[in-house]
Amino acid sequence: MEEKIEKKVCKSVDYINRIAQNLGEISEEALEKLLQAIKGSRRVVLSAEGRSRSGLFLGIKGINKRLFAETDSSWHWRNITEAAADFETKRGKTVLLINSGSGDTNIPKEMAKDLRSYINETGSQKFIICAVTSHPESEIAKQSDIVVELKGREKEKEETNPLVSGTMRDVYELASMVLFQKIKEATNRNLSAKEILIMIKKEMEMIGDLIDDYLASKHYQELVEETASRERAVFGGRGLDREVAEMTAIRTLHIKSVVGGIVFLAGSLALPPKPGDIIVLISFSGETKSTLKWCDDYKAAGGIAFSIVGNKSTLSEESRSYILKAPLEEFYVRAAFLLSPLPGGVMEKFRKCGIRIPEEIIRILGHSKTE
Repeated sequence: MEEKIEKKVCKSVDYINRIAQNLGEISEEALEKLLQAIKGSRRVVLSAEGRSRSGLFLGIKGINKRLFAETDSSWHWRNITEAAADFETKRGKTVLLINSGSGDTNIPKEMAKDLRSYINETGSQKFIICAVTSHPESEIAKQSDIVVELKGREKEKEETNPLVSGTMRDVYELASMVLFQKIKEATNRNLSAKEILIMIKKEMEMIGDLIDDYLASKHYQELVEETASRERAVFGGRGLDREVAEMTAIRTLHIKSVVGGIVFLAGSLALPPKPGDIIVLISFSGETKSTLKWCDDYKAAGGIAFSIVGNKSTLSEESRSYILKAPLEEFYVRAAFLLSPLPGGVMEKFRKCGIRIPEEIIRILGHSKTE
């Protein structure tokens, strides 16, 4: 029986309530099948693109399984067929775990098709294809052995306040991140699908309170103001912090690019700092050397630095910081949620200044089959 989330968990932004509702409507039976497949496997191959990739990686990293992804250094095969032939000779089963809201994402779709062909041709029983998607009749779902339906944002009339509606695919991507986090926890602690749904309910109540508090904070108001008013916005972090930064940067780029703004990730390939830049850094410890250097470099160039940190630290002292009090295993998911209203806040700021950015335009600009 699904763990329904009936009352509103967030007073400030309704898309958080939609996420909570959609998570509460997941089939316990389908979730249990997915959970048992993962528990019974020796290794998990991750496949997703765009923000779905960030949601999957942020949620699942830390699971007590060997993880593989085509983008990782551990992936030394030319394709999933070659990898499958190698895994076939090793002990234990392999799960291909796909996250795709559309169910039509290019690379995961091809991986599912190729692995299905390998299974059919060899008769192998060592592989299970699992998908989380909003479209259970999609091509990826058809190739999968186990499908968990997770609803995304419903089509509706355009909402004038993007903080109410949520922008683009936020509802699905953020929901999937919470789901994978709790699947990880259930795998590591040997819990059931029913217990996952109970944990999700509690987590969304926590996140709702967190968002309400943050949107009322001076930090959020200043972050929206500075992100909207400055030409270039930079996001940065290392490891899983970078996944949070990338997830936020992609969504902010869709907004600022419409008015000629520039958004990118800090790093070796980034544009050099210049006066007027804003950099937003994510760091649980607040002591990561490269992150601190980015902070110093952008400030020295005449920019301004904001941060989301997990502790009082050097970074919290050197930037306009918000301390997110959460254990390490919860920090990254909650940081992603914490920053999720930022693009909508920037859109609302533009609207108040007379700049109209209909979400339909943003959807066209950002449209691809990568999520």
